[in-house]
Amino acid sequence: MSYNTGNLTDLITVNSIIDYNDIKPYANNLANYTLPLGIAYPTFGWHLWFRDGKFRAIVGSDNLDDKQLYRRVGANSYRAQQDHFVGDKEIQVGDIIKY
Repeated sequence: MSYNTGNLTDLITVNSIIDYNDIKPYANNLANYTLPLGIAYPTFGWHLWFRDGKFRAIVGSDNLDDKQLYRRVGANSYRAQQDHFVGDKEIQVGDIIKY
C-alpha cells in the first residue's frame, strides 16, 4: 500500500495522502516484481491547517460545509470566515483548511 506520498506541509500539494506522480515510478516497475501483489488504496482523510501559507497542524474533523465558518476556495481548500476552535487549535479568519 502506498500512502502519505505527498508533502502535507506544502499548501500547493493537491493530495498529500497519495500523489500519483510520486508512486508512478514504482508502479511502472511492478511487472518486474516476482511476488504476487494486490492493490490497496488509503481510505482515510485529514484536515490540514495552514496560516499565512505555512503548515500548522493536522486538525480534527470540522464542518467545512458550515458557510458561517468557511468559504470554499479550491477543490479541497476552505478559508476560515471567523475565528473559532477545532479541538484545542484556534483557527483564525483567513486560515486555510485543506481536506
